[in-house]
Amino acid sequence: MKKKTTQYKKHNSILKDIKTEKAILANTEQILIRRLEEFEEKLHNMEAERGIVGYSDKGKQIEQVVKEKEESDKNKEQLMIQLSEDVKKITDTINKKKKELEPMIKKRKEINEELSKIEDQ
Repeated sequence: MKKKTTQYKKHNSILKDIKTEKAILANTEQILIRRLEEFEEKLHNMEAERGIVGYSDKGKQIEQVVKEKEESDKNKEQLMIQLSEDVKKITDTINKKKKELEPMIKKRKEINEELSKIEDQ
């Protein structure tokens, strides 16, 4: 029982430490969010003073466009790979059919030659 009590106190202490750390991190997050908002407000004010309103927003827009372009390029690459595979399958099918038809074509040519010899006589 004494061992369990000691273990309980130890785990309870760890739990309190974790809860305290969580509260500290939540408070830090709120402080950083406020600082970010203040910084962005100062930045917009400085842009307005210098006559370049929206300059920082353009950077964010450019980043978004770059991300969209990368995604588009990825999609294009996947499409090209799929198209290449489809073309290979079609080419293989055509070659297979050619091989299947080759004896028939050869026989047809022979028959046409015989027919043309008979017509010439």
